[in-house]
Formats: sequence, C-alpha cells, structure tokens
Amino acid sequence: MKKEKFNCQKAKKMNVLSIARKLNLKQSKQKGSEVWFFYGNEKTASLKVDIRKNVWYNFSQGIGGNTLDLVVHILNCSVSEALGHLNILNGSFSFHQQVNDRETRKEEVNYIIKRVLPLNHVALLDYLSSRKVDFDIAKKYCKEIYYSLNDKNYFAIAFVNDSKGYAIRNKFFKGCLLKQDISTIKNASSRVCLFEGFINFLSYLTIYKNETLNDDFIVLNSTSLVDKAIGELKEYSDVYCYFDNDNSGKKAMELISKVHEKVMDCSEFYKGFNDLNEYLTSINNERH
Repeated sequence: MKKEKFNCQKAKKMNVLSIARKLNLKQSKQKGSEVWFFYGNEKTASLKVDIRKNVWYNFSQGIGGNTLDLVVHILNCSVSEALGHLNILNGSFSFHQQVNDRETRKEEVNYIIKRVLPLNHVALLDYLSSRKVDFDIAKKYCKEIYYSLNDKNYFAIAFVNDSKGYAIRNKFFKGCLLKQDISTIKNASSRVCLFEGFINFLSYLTIYKNETLNDDFIVLNSTSLVDKAIGELKEYSDVYCYFDNDNSGKKAMELISKVHEKVMDCSEFYKGFNDLNEYLTSINNERH
C-alpha cells in the first residue's frame, strides 16, 4: 500500500502537457501558459492544460486535475490501471528509480508481452490511415504487438529500437515496452536523416515513396535520447533533422548543431505545422 501511494505521488507530478500529447489528444492552440486540446470528436477545443500550474480542466465535462487524473479520464480506467499505462507512456518504469531492486520486483506494475505479429490489425491500419501513412511502408518497418497489463489485454503498432525494445503507438497513446533506445536504419550512406518519432519517419517515407531513398535514418523515439543519437553522427558528412516545431525539437536541433558541422534544419519544410505528420495529413486532406 505504501508503494501505491509513492507511485501516485510521482504520477501526479509528471508533466501533464507531455502526457496529454502522448495520449494523442489533438492540440488546438496555445496562448501563454495555456494549451488547448480537442476532447473526443468535438469541433471546439474544451480541454485546457495549464503549463505553469501543471494541471488540466475539461470544460465540456466539468472535470479536471493532475496528470494521473488525466489518464484516468481519457482512458476511462482505474487509478491502478492508469499507473500501469503511465509506466509504459513514460518508458522503462521510471516511477521506481528511487526504490531498491527488491521492492521494485515485488511491487511494480508489470506488463507481459504476449506476441509480436506482422502489422495487419484493422484498428491499427485505420489509425495509420487517419495519419495518412502508406500501409506498405508501415508494414515494412513496423509490427503489431500484444501485451497484458494488470490482467487486461492491449495491442499497438510496434517499432523496434536498437536494444530490441519497442516504441509503441495506437489511437489512444504512445509509449515504450522493454528498454527505451534509438532506432537506426542503415543503408551505407554518408547522409543521415533524424526524426523524433517513428510516425514522422514513416511520414517522410510516405511523402517520398516515389523516389529512391538511400539515406541512413535515426529515430530518437524520445528527445531525451538525443545524446545517444549524437554518438552515431560522427560517421556522416551531412545530417538532416526533421524535428517537431516546438521547444523540445528546437533544443534537440541546437544540441546536434553544436557537435556537427553540416546540419540542416528541415523543419522549415513544414513550417506552420507541429511536425512532419501534421503536414502530411494536411496536404492529403486538401486533395480530397
């Protein structure tokens, strides 16, 4: 019971804006310290995140609170289930960093990976369709993964990393199973393209699917792993960064620019959009 309280305390203090985005809430606008998101299929954003206070409030439902409350609200789950989801959203059971190994093994919320299959599930393909990602490209680089958490079963798109862990994503959230790491795709090139997440990597391949692409690729899977990616860049003559147009993307770009001479900030290509996938989605919607 003491460990449950510790977990809840840590969960409540997590960055609510970061978790809102990992829960795939669609962002509407930002004004000062307030970021607005759409809730469900509504046309006017009603869910507000206050960055300064690290809280949220859903005006359409009359409910709000901390980060843990947000997961319970969006995923319609119990507190215990929300803690398990947060472990996956945040990667590598980060809640337990200050607890000794014996306690962790005994009391942590565990998940079990049941199977990894070729990407074919209709719900996952529907999600990729909503993001305008080419199916054949996605099937080449991704799998579908099935796992259980607190005796409940889940599935998601899985993108393997260099440590044989998985970045996972579905309609409801994105996270990590097993060890968190970058993903490298080698094509014996002197040029490399970098992306924050695998959906943007797949978006890039979709945009240029009619061209021959011989570059190497590195997917960070988290901007916290930018230092790991930097260690891979010394072998390349040219580096192209397709990071998000936000503070974390700009910070990652700055760090890489300090250690490599030939770095191109490619975010200008999708200026006015949060990321490459948002740009891809927009141009596809304009065509229909």
